[in-house]
Amino acid sequence: MNNYEALVIFPDSLTEEQVEAGLNQLKNEVQALGGSVSASARMGRRAFARPQGKLKSGEFVLVGFQAPAQSIPSLRERVKLAAVVFRMMITRAGEPAVAV
Repeated sequence: MNNYEALVIFPDSLTEEQVEAGLNQLKNEVQALGGSVSASARMGRRAFARPQGKLKSGEFVLVGFQAPAQSIPSLRERVKLAAVVFRMMITRAGEPAVAV
């Protein structure tokens, strides 16, 4: 199992309850693929540098999780089908640096 971080952007038109439901749906998808969510941090609503179509801002959430490497493409496909997620970027979390 590898450590990953997902930066998820929800449209700013969603209510707090809808964002929370979308976050729970993401956590359930990770668990369904054999992973576990370790942490999530809501970063708040932020404006985009450039408007994305009709959207000018979104709710940013950072989710830390562990999952098998082969499950990441499937997770990306499942999240694309979710109507509440505007964008998601998954990166592999690095190991903390050790001072020598």
